[in-house]
Amino acid sequence: FLLLVMAYFMQRRTAESVQGLNQSVNTLQSFDQLVEENRDLRAQVEQLQGELADAQARQQTLERQLQEVRDQLALSQAEPTPSPAP
Repeated sequence: FLLLVMAYFMQRRTAESVQGLNQSVNTLQSFDQLVEENRDLRAQVEQLQGELADAQARQQTLERQLQEVRDQLALSQAEPTPSPAP
């Protein structure tokens, strides 16, 4: 009877240890998932930063072109128009 009681308590302790190990494994899996998600998000941030830099460069180019067109328009409006001959 004493051996059965000891075996029962040893089995409970083993089951608790296994349960604790399962929780540790689950925690590590969650951590790995978070690390992977973090890696993916960093890659996405880098991609978006590149797209932002491209968009800013395009904006600057378009602003320069717009200014050139405005300057040309101002010059063409400032030039006297020839009067028609009678």
